[in-house]
Order: sequence, then C-alpha cells, then structure tokens
Amino acid sequence: MIYYTTGFMNIFKTKGSVFPMSTRAALPCAIFSAILRWAINEGYCAFMEADDSIMSQTQAWAGFSVLVGFLIIFRSSQAYSRFWDGCTATHHMRADWFDMASALISFTETSKAPAEKVAKFKHIIIRLVSMMHSCALMDLEEMNNKWGTTSDVKADQYDLLDPLGLDKESLDALYESKERVMLIFQWIQLMIVRNMEAGVLAVPPPILSRAYQELANGMVAFHECVKISDTPFPFPYAQTCELLLILHWVLVPFMVSQWVTQPFWALIFVFMQVFVLWSLNYLAEEIENPFGTDDNAIDGAHMQDEMNKHLLLLLHPKALRTPEISEKAIFSVATKELDWDVNQNSFKDIWSANRKCRRGGGPPAKPEARECRERMVATPRPTGHPRFEAQSPAVGAPFADLGARFPPELGMKDAFAIPLQEGKGDISHETPAQGRGSWEVLPRRAEPREAQCTSRSPPDRQDRLASPEAASGSDGSDGETDQAGMRSSGRSGSRRRQQRGRQQRL
Repeated sequence: MIYYTTGFMNIFKTKGSVFPMSTRAALPCAIFSAILRWAINEGYCAFMEADDSIMSQTQAWAGFSVLVGFLIIFRSSQAYSRFWDGCTATHHMRADWFDMASALISFTETSKAPAEKVAKFKHIIIRLVSMMHSCALMDLEEMNNKWGTTSDVKADQYDLLDPLGLDKESLDALYESKERVMLIFQWIQLMIVRNMEAGVLAVPPPILSRAYQELANGMVAFHECVKISDTPFPFPYAQTCELLLILHWVLVPFMVSQWVTQPFWALIFVFMQVFVLWSLNYLAEEIENPFGTDDNAIDGAHMQDEMNKHLLLLLHPKALRTPEISEKAIFSVATKELDWDVNQNSFKDIWSANRKCRRGGGPPAKPEARECRERMVATPRPTGHPRFEAQSPAVGAPFADLGARFPPELGMKDAFAIPLQEGKGDISHETPAQGRGSWEVLPRRAEPREAQCTSRSPPDRQDRLASPEAASGSDGSDGETDQAGMRSSGRSGSRRRQQRGRQQRL
C-alpha cells in the first residue's frame, strides 16, 4: 500500500505507478507513427497519399476506439470494486476477531476461578488471535501467488505476540497444517468451552454466545477475502481486452498519420491515445487482487501491528478499570438544569489543562467542567423556569438533604433522588440510601398533607407510605384537601386523591 498526499507532484512518482509500463507501450507506437508520417511526406509511401483512402474516414475508427475504451474502463471499474471489497472484508475480519477477544477477556471479570487460570486464559486468547490474524493474511498471499506473482510471501514475516509462549506440540501442529486459520479457529472454540466448564467464563450462555458469533463473523469475512484472492478476473474478458488493445496499438499509427500533416503531431496524438488505454489496463491488473505482494496491495504488516497493539491493550491495567462519575454530576436540581453549555469542553481543552499541570509539577488539575459543576451545586442559580429559582444544597451534603428547594408561595416541596431504573413518573418520598446506585432528582408537586400516593406508585410503596391515621376522603365544595395523613381510611377517598394527583400533574 502506497500512502501519499494529494498534489500535482504525484505524477512524478514511479513507485507503484503504471506510467512506466504505459510509456513503454505507447512510446514505440508514437515514434513509429511519426516515422510513417515523415515517409508519407517524403513520398516513400505513395499508396497512402490518396485522399479517398478509407483510412481518412473517421467514423469506423471512432466506433472501434469507443468499443476498446468501454471494455477497458469497465474492467478498471470491476477491478476497483474487487479491491475495495477486499479492503472492507479484511477490516471486518480484524474488527470481529478483536471484538471476540475483548468480549472473552471482559467475561472473566466475574470469574470465581483462581487468578492463575484466568490469567492463563487471557494470555492464550490474545496469542491465538494474533496468530490467526497473521495466518489469514499469509493464506491470502499464498493464494494470490498461484496466479502469476513470483514474489515471496511477506505475511510470514509479520510480528506475533510471543508465539513461543505456547507449547511446542501446538506450534509443530500449526507448522505442519495446510489450514492454519481453521486450526486456530477450532482451538479458540475448544478453549471457550473448556474454560466455561472450569468456571473461568462465568457468564450466562446467551451472553457467551456473542463471542462465538463474532468469531464466526470474522471467519465469514475471511472467506470473503478468499473469494477475491482465489478467484481471478474472468479469463475470456481479460483475453478480449488484451487482443483489442494490441489491434488498437497496431492500427492507430496508420490512422493518425492520415489526419495530420506533420510527424510531430502524429507522435503526440498517438502517444496520448495509447498511453491512456494501456494505463487503464495496467491499473486494472494492478488492483484487481488486493492481497498480493506488490506495492499497491493491502498493507498487511500495518494491519498486523495494529491488531497486536489492540490485543495488548486488553491486558493493560488502564483497560481493566472502568470510569467513574462524581456524585456532583448525578445530583442536581434537575437533569435539565445542568449547565450543559458551560460543561461542553473538548478533549483539547482537557488535555491542554493536564499538560500545563504536569509541566508545573503539581497534581492533575480538575477539568473546567468539573469546576463548573461544583460551583453549580454549591451555589444557588436560577433554573430554566421563569417563575421560580431553585437552590442546591451545599457541597458534601448528605443524600437526605439533596433536593430542590422552591419558594413556598408556589406550593412546591423538596424533591429527592430516585433510582434511574424506576419509571420517570414515580415520585419517591423515601430518603435514598447511600451506595444504592445512580440517582436523579425530579421535582414534585406538594400537597398540604405530608405525602401523596400517586396512581403510578406500586401497591407496596403505597402501603409503606401510609400512616396509621386515616381521614375521610370527602371534601367540601371549596376543594380543600385532607389534613389527616398519607392514607385515607376509605377506598373512595383514596380514589379521589389519585384523580386529583393526575389533574395536578397534567
């Protein structure tokens, strides 16, 4: 694979270019046409001086040239499609196998097996996946060699992740095998089954099937690559294109020499026609199989290095921890009340602050977003609602004190945090206990009584919220609510309070 930058200077590069081969085909033909035109001007080819010669008519030649150009362009288009399909399948293969390795290593997090067995399983998996990826690229190059490539296979020189860490018997079996990818594929499946029985993979079977699925998807992508590498471009089509190009190469000097009067112009026009057509033909031959060893083939060494880096990342300590979030980012007046515009820092801002702090020799500085969040929680600030102003508790306040405090004239009481997994319509009147998980804060409409059972609250919650005292559910015409307790003694009163709760929420 040739990596380049766009620009006009690329036309002077020869590595991986088809221009040298096209020039070798076009230049002799152009020189011959110039000599022929000179011979006609000097009278050495008197038979070609007739004005009524058929070669002076352009219709027949134009039709032939269009046919040749159409076939060559179609072949170039098909070659590019094969090249792009090969690149896509190769990246899918690598992504699926890495996804499988990542899933298997993450599944060992809940393992109750000894740490030695878990570590052994992780290290064997990343070694086998690295070897399987390299063997896949090597098999693709070997298949391409059958179709005329004389260069040696390069994939057997790609770096692996400590292959000598495996036992000698396995390495010998891999060396003697002609189906290395299939052999490692089977080894990985057997390892998954045996470690599942040993307790290393302590996850439910439906979740574990994800690893099998990604492993199989990678094998499907590998066979997509095999289809391109093992199946050449159709021979009859390639043969026809080669024949038409040779006929065009032979006839074009005689035709162009009839249309111009100077040898110089004969050389220019013939060179242009032959150079363009043969460049397109060589381009198709160059890219129709992306798994060769030439300069324009897929960069397998780079792909193998990237795969090894990704696999090693799975064993790095920074990949064995999970990110955490501050409690100040969870508890606020309301989810919509967070100052998202101020907290929209970019990676550049965060990393620049960290680099400045490291150069200063001090501890890592807090990101601007976290500082803003602390100010937001520590000080009162207006919410988006134009009618009231919410105040947040001080930093470090207990969970019981975390909630929104609204002006008393609005009839709103404090709102406490509720678990995120519960319905958004439920309003908890319990003080959340610390360490119970993620919480969010929702405001609720307060009644003159101490608590209100909503229609969306489950029965058991209503029982807990109910007090021993019960009051009559009948109201006066003035619509005042009961002052007794949180639960009515009669079912009719409870129903009416639920209806009033729905109306107030609406």
